[in-house]
Formats: sequence, C-alpha cells, structure tokens
Amino acid sequence: MRTKTFSYLPFLFLAFRLVHPGSASAQPLDFFQEKIEVAVQGDFCLLNGIYYFKNGGSVPFEQSIYYPFIVNDSLPFPDSIAVQEMGANRSVEYASTEKGVTFVIHIPPRAVGIYQVSYRQRTRFNYMEYVLTSTADWNKALDVAEYRVRIPQGYQMTQLSLPGAKREKLSGESIYYLRKEHYMPLANLIVRWQRSTQ
Repeated sequence: MRTKTFSYLPFLFLAFRLVHPGSASAQPLDFFQEKIEVAVQGDFCLLNGIYYFKNGGSVPFEQSIYYPFIVNDSLPFPDSIAVQEMGANRSVEYASTEKGVTFVIHIPPRAVGIYQVSYRQRTRFNYMEYVLTSTADWNKALDVAEYRVRIPQGYQMTQLSLPGAKREKLSGESIYYLRKEHYMPLANLIVRWQRSTQ
C-alpha cells in the first residue's frame, strides 16, 4: 500500500467498481455524482475526478474500490497518482494493479462520502482515454455528471466524445464543458488534439 503526493493538480472525473461478488444494487452504497476534468499539458494529461457516494444503510460502510486506467501502447501507466477523502481532508492509501488501483472507502451511516482521484498520464500520440463505461456496474444512472476538458493555447481539439459539450476560451486555453443528469455513460471519454495551424 502507498500514497503519493500530487500537489500540481489544483483543479477538479467514475470508473469505480466495487470489489466483491454480487450486484452493487444489493448494497446500501449509492454512487450518484461525478466531476471529471482532463487538462492537456504537452506530452501529458492531468486527470482529476471527484466522486460522490451515499451510504443509505444504518451501519458504517467500508469497501474496496477498483479504479481502472486505460493502459496500452499509447497510454502508459500513470506516473503520479493521489487519492483523497475530501470530507476528512486526508490522503488514502492505494495498491497498484496492472491497469488500475484499489483503495478502501469508509462512509458513516446515512452519510455522503466524497473521494478525489488525481493522476498524470503520458500521452504519446495526442490521445487520452478515460473509463466511463464501468458506471454500468452500479446498475444505476448518475444523478449528475460533469465533464471538463482543457486544451492550452497553441493546440486544437480533433476529437471529443462528449456530444453537446460547450466551448469557451478563457485565459489562454479552450475549455469544453458538459453537464448531464440521470446519465448512464455508454462509451469512454476520448480526447484527441493537435498543434494549431493558425
């Protein structure tokens, strides 16, 4: 088990899955909201996700969570990872697997737990992919999902798998934003970009 600091991610994405047999719907835990941000920075992407869980039961909830990454020839395993329990403002230990990490969440009875996962991943071919489809493992749509992608000046987006995303320019970068309610992702988040020709 280990923790790592990730101090250069001051901004605000779930691909969580419960690590136990059986249906997630049989559990008192409800994964109901996520906020995901991807920031393109040269040959890397910084990804920050905030995830909201509700314990509807009358006893404390403790469970291992598996958080997968896309790892392939284009996207090596992240070189920096941090997990935090936001309400308690504490770092959470995690264990690395071949294509993800596992960590334990603790939520008091009838309470909401908020966890943040941040990581940096090298993007060798101006391509980034984030796992969204494992939300289906929870057998429930997200009440609210917010996605934000930041592209620095000098680059332009060539693919964004978020139909309907709004774009605005702000302080030297383009920001693409989408908010969905009652949302069940059917495909992963994919971002591709290139250097601007202008």
